[in-house]
Amino acid sequence: MKLGRRLGTSTTLVTVLEYILMLFVLLYSSMWALFTSANCNTFFRLSYPLLAVLIVLRLRGRALLAHRWKRLVLLAAFLTVYLIATRYNTTRYLLYYLIPLLLLTLYMGLLDDRQACFSLLYKLSDIVLVLSVISLVCFVFGTCLGLLPKQSASYYWGDAQRTCNTYFHLYYESQSIRFFGRDLVRNCGLFMEAPGFAVFLVYATAVEGLLREKLRIIPCAVLCVTALTTFSAKAILLVVMVFGFRYIISKSRTVTGRRLKMLLLPTVALAVALVGVVLIRDKMTSDSYYIRMDDLQACIKTWLTNPVFGTGYWNDDSVVPFFAYEGRYNDGLSMGVTVLLAQGGLYLLALYVVPTILCIRRCQGNDRARIAAFFITYATLLFITNMPYSYLALVIIAMTLECGRKRAA
Repeated sequence: MKLGRRLGTSTTLVTVLEYILMLFVLLYSSMWALFTSANCNTFFRLSYPLLAVLIVLRLRGRALLAHRWKRLVLLAAFLTVYLIATRYNTTRYLLYYLIPLLLLTLYMGLLDDRQACFSLLYKLSDIVLVLSVISLVCFVFGTCLGLLPKQSASYYWGDAQRTCNTYFHLYYESQSIRFFGRDLVRNCGLFMEAPGFAVFLVYATAVEGLLREKLRIIPCAVLCVTALTTFSAKAILLVVMVFGFRYIISKSRTVTGRRLKMLLLPTVALAVALVGVVLIRDKMTSDSYYIRMDDLQACIKTWLTNPVFGTGYWNDDSVVPFFAYEGRYNDGLSMGVTVLLAQGGLYLLALYVVPTILCIRRCQGNDRARIAAFFITYATLLFITNMPYSYLALVIIAMTLECGRKRAA
C-alpha cells in the first residue's frame, strides 16, 4: 500500500512538473518574457533544474542503457561540429540550443512509450486551450464590449518602447490590423503580436485534430474561434488545412461513406485552396507580405555564401546586408526555414528533416498518416514563421529523435 502511494505521488508530481515545463515552452515566446531581465531565455534557465528533477524522477535509480548514451553522444557531437564550423554566438548556442536539446532528448528517451512522448504535446495543447478560453473572454467582454477593467502595460520589443492595454496580464491588446478593409484589434492572447499566438493555436489544433485518437469537438471549436479572432491569415489557413487532413486520413466505416469521401475530396481540397487564395491576396497588399518576400530572398542569398554550415546560430547581422525592400520597419526575420538555411546551412537543416522522416517511418498504419500530417502542418508553420530556434522547435526535434523507438528498462 505504501509503495502504491509513493508511486502515485511520484506520478502526480511528474505530471505537474511536465505541465510547468510545457508552460515554459509557451512563455518563452510570450509578453511575460519581456518583463524579465533575460527575456525569452529566462524560461530556458528555469527549465534546467526542472528537467533535471524530471530526469531523476523518471530514472528512479535505474542506469541509462548504452544505446541511449550513444544517441546522446552522437547528437552532442553533431551539434558540436556545427559550432566548430561556424564559431559564432558560442555561449548562446550552448546555453539555449545545445544543452536544452540534449536534456529534452534525454527526457524523451526515458518515457515509456510513444503515447508518453505525445503526452508532453498534449499537455502543451491543454495549456493553449485554457489560454484560448481566457483570451476569448477578454476579447469579447473587454476589447469588443468594454465591460472588463483594463490597465496599461509598457514593454520593449522590436527595437522600440511600446505601450498597450492589458486585461489582468492574461491578454494584451498589443496589435491591430486592417483586415479586408476594416481596422480591427487582434486577439494576441499573452503575446506581443497575433502571429505569435497563431503559432501555438495552429500547433494545438494540429495536436487535437491529428495526434489525438478521438476528436474533441469543444476544444477544437474553441481553438478555431480563437484563430479567427487573431485575424491571422497563417492561423486561419493552417487550421483549415488541419481539418482537411483529418477528413482525408480518417477511415470511413461503410462502403457508402468511403465512396462519399472520394467524391468530396476534390471539394475539400478546392475549399482549402480558395481560403488560401483569398487570405493570401488580402495579405499581398500589406507591408508584411513584402517584408516576408524580402526576407526570403535575403536569406537565400546569405545561404549561398556558405551552403553547408551557414553563417552561424542566430546571426541575423549576416542577412541584413541583403535586404532590398526599403519600406521594411525593422530588421527582424520572418521565414523560418530560409533563416535556418542561411544561419545553419544544409547541415543544421538536416537535424530538422532527417529525424522527422525517420520518426514517421517508425510509426505504422493510420498512425503514420496522422503523424505525417502533423509534421506537414508543423513544417508549413516553420517555413512562414521565424521559430527554428524556439523552445517549441527544440521540443519537436527531441520528440522526432526518440518517439517510436523500442523501449528498454
